[in-house]
Amino acid sequence: MRPDPRAAFTALLGSLALLLVMGVSLFLNRGDLQAPYIDLTRSAQVFEEAPGQALTPEQAWRQADWRPADASSLAAPRRESTLWLRLRLENPDASAWERWLEVAPWRVGEVDLYRLDAAGGRVDGHWRIGLSVPLAERSLHSRRNLLPVALAPGESRELLLRVRSESRPSLALNLWDMGAVLAQDNVEQLTHAMLFGCVLTLTVLLLLRLDWSFAMLAVWLGAAYALEAEKEGYLAFHLFSGQFIHGPGMRIAFWLVSLVGFLVAARRLLGLAGQGAWRRLYLAGVFACLALAVALPLLPNNLARTLNLSLSFCLLACWPLSLFPLRLRGDFCRQVLAGLFLLSWAESSWFILRHLLNLGYSGQFSVDVVMLRLSIIIGIIGLFTLQQQMRKQRLETESLQSERRQKAQLEEAVSRRTAELQAALVKAKDANQAKIDFLGRVSHDLRSPLTSIIGYAQLLQEEGGRGTRKAGVILRSAGHMLTLINDLIDHARGVSSDRLDIQPVYIHGLLDAVAMDAHILAQRNRNAFRLTLCGDIPTVLQLDAKRLRQVLTNLLDNAAKFTRDGRIALQVQAAGQPPKAGLAQLRFCVSDTGCGIPEQDLPKLFTPFFRCDATGVEGAGLGLAIVEHWVQLMGGRVTVQSAPGEGTRVSFELTLAVGTEQDMAQPQLFDLPMKSLPVRGEGQLVWVVEDNADIRDMLVDLLEASRFRVEAAVDGQDCLERLMGPGGQRPDLVLTDYLMPRCNGGELLLALRERWPGLPVVLMSATQQTMHSLGQAGGLPFDASLVKPISLADLGVTLAQLLRLRGGLAGVTEKPDRRQQALAGQLESLSRGQRQQLQALVEAGAITDLIEWSRTLADASGELAVYLRELAETGDLDSMEEMMGLLGSNP
Repeated sequence: MRPDPRAAFTALLGSLALLLVMGVSLFLNRGDLQAPYIDLTRSAQVFEEAPGQALTPEQAWRQADWRPADASSLAAPRRESTLWLRLRLENPDASAWERWLEVAPWRVGEVDLYRLDAAGGRVDGHWRIGLSVPLAERSLHSRRNLLPVALAPGESRELLLRVRSESRPSLALNLWDMGAVLAQDNVEQLTHAMLFGCVLTLTVLLLLRLDWSFAMLAVWLGAAYALEAEKEGYLAFHLFSGQFIHGPGMRIAFWLVSLVGFLVAARRLLGLAGQGAWRRLYLAGVFACLALAVALPLLPNNLARTLNLSLSFCLLACWPLSLFPLRLRGDFCRQVLAGLFLLSWAESSWFILRHLLNLGYSGQFSVDVVMLRLSIIIGIIGLFTLQQQMRKQRLETESLQSERRQKAQLEEAVSRRTAELQAALVKAKDANQAKIDFLGRVSHDLRSPLTSIIGYAQLLQEEGGRGTRKAGVILRSAGHMLTLINDLIDHARGVSSDRLDIQPVYIHGLLDAVAMDAHILAQRNRNAFRLTLCGDIPTVLQLDAKRLRQVLTNLLDNAAKFTRDGRIALQVQAAGQPPKAGLAQLRFCVSDTGCGIPEQDLPKLFTPFFRCDATGVEGAGLGLAIVEHWVQLMGGRVTVQSAPGEGTRVSFELTLAVGTEQDMAQPQLFDLPMKSLPVRGEGQLVWVVEDNADIRDMLVDLLEASRFRVEAAVDGQDCLERLMGPGGQRPDLVLTDYLMPRCNGGELLLALRERWPGLPVVLMSATQQTMHSLGQAGGLPFDASLVKPISLADLGVTLAQLLRLRGGLAGVTEKPDRRQQALAGQLESLSRGQRQQLQALVEAGAITDLIEWSRTLADASGELAVYLRELAETGDLDSMEEMMGLLGSNP
């Protein structure tokens, strides 16, 4: 396991720096390089001024309380005092000398030096030094309290010193040579600077680790060095110009911060965080230290010193007790780590005891203390890093073993699950095959009855007579049911799609077909139905006709189920201004006077399979769910308003694109395609007036196939010009559109009636005018009106009534179908089995099966498959037989 490179670099750099400082310190502190000074402390006499006195030098000189100086008389810790010292200096040399008298330590307070005359009773010189004298105003640029003393050869002088202190743990008098004191300052400053460089480097490296534990070590080390530096007055002199008032507070604050760093680092690195009682004690101690540090500017210095010593003593006395719950046995790294913290604790405790009991406490910068702290912290870093690496290696080993176990378990689970999935897959295949078989049977059972219904309805429609119209209704409804069954089967097979098939649709014709179904639905429970159209509804709209019809039919069917002897209405309204040009906004509303819906059932109304409590009403509860699904896909939202006994209103709005008849690839003139009309024209002349060329040509071909003579006009003006001109022959009937350029259907009707009053004129319009009977367009008396898409049955019945024609197609010779002849040859590309299958289906008249069979040919024979499907959808089995006859041989 490779060690952490950052931790290793930190420990190595710290160790090298520490060794360098130790070597330089030992070299600089050799005896031969020590700056010489004379200790005058023991040769002085002292007495302490009583509190409240303010003696002059002369009065102090004459005091009788003078006694030899000793440690007890010089010390006055943590109390204000004024001390007088008397000293006699003599120059035994043959030359004059100038010396500097130092009053140590530098923060002793205010020092006044009085030089007395030879008689010893009068002051002839006065100097002041101390914290109140800035560094720039001193005779010698030094933080020491230095006073100049000059003596002639053989001269002696009496010196009197007055020292006023706030706290004086110790006092010393040293006599220095000027060169020696400057050399000593240089040596000390160089040592302190080197130590500062080591501390700063290690602190920055610890902070760059971005770890809370290492950050606390950095705080601990930095605060400890700042405390030692302030003992020499570096911060007080350089930051506050030697003002005495700031020095004690800074030293106490640094000590408190150092103590906080020690406590927090020990708690985190030794793992003391999980011990409840000790955890609270640690937190209380940390907060107490920080609170005292913040309150220092508000406290007297001596009170702050006392509180600091008391708090520190209590915390340091309790700290070793927190180590007893630790389980260190067998953990070498933690044992050594705890030993290093105990060593630091012992040094701090000794410092507090010396300060508290004044046991030789000097308050000077201690190189040994700083080096000891550096050594301890470097050792802690190394041990902690080693411990982390060992723990990381152990965790990786355990993780690897756990991963192997999990991998084995996973492989076993995968094998077991694979076997289960294979078994489930076999069951799913069997179930899917069973579903396919079931759907095949269901598809046949559902489509077979529709085959007979569609076939016989087409036969009835082609025979003509009174049942032609009803046969058309049956045919449309059966076709719609077939479409729904196909959707259901596709959905069950999993191939259904929610995509909408948007096509241009005659909206009025669609609503007419819905209204026909609605009349039948309403009559089941003796209800009356009404369709209401409001506003300017466009002729052609882009929509999915099948889905819109399904939505409206479901709503009408639901209304018919819950209404008896009442009214059902469908209202379609052009809802105001569309959002932009080319769009139409329609509002559809289905209302009834039925039993209504309870309020608590309204939120669940569109939930699949939900049914209200209605006895005797059949259904599965899917109709409204299907309505909401398709309306949302079309961009609308269904709303319901209902109350018990008042009926129900279900409405939704759709925004649809407006289309034109020219948009239709094959104009939807007829609702169901047929080969010809169920009447014979007998050579009668019919004029077709239609501005849409595709619709006009389709009508011409259809009428000519039914033995009519046909003339076509592009609009009303063209028709009138040709009829009113020379050789114009009276037509037997005019079939006209309404909206045309130059001359519309109404104007054409007026002109024709003016010329031939009894001429039958039939209106073909995409706008709803009447329902299933004769009506009026714009108040004009047309003989009949047909709504696009036109029912061929309705067209045949209308022509037969107005022209008094016979029904049936007997004797009508049809034009050869060129498309039929062209595609008959493609039957040869089919296999013999496919041709035999086609022959059997045609002979059986299985129309729906023919539709399905033609879909299977889409990939191989696209155009032939489309043509065969069209013939099957129209029930034109004769054309299929003719195609096989054109092949020239039996399949």
